[in-house]
Amino acid sequence: MSAAAIYARYSSDLQREASIEDQNRICRERAAKEGWSIYQEYSDSGISAASLIRPGTQKLLRDALARNSQRGRCIGPWI
Repeated sequence: MSAAAIYARYSSDLQREASIEDQNRICRERAAKEGWSIYQEYSDSGISAASLIRPGTQKLLRDALARNSQRGRCIGPWI
């Protein structure tokens, strides 16, 4: 079984924390359909995508580098 991480975010005042849960739910459904196990969920709330200097993104990148000997994927609702 392949492993996957989920990354979800929102940046607008017009969105809310539930946006991340909705994105995670969509990703978990996709992972289940594909037979992927989820090893971690990452998120950033209320932070623009214009920069990669976001806590959730940075943690995802650090963890991906630490897992470099294992194959995995990152999914978001846009993928």
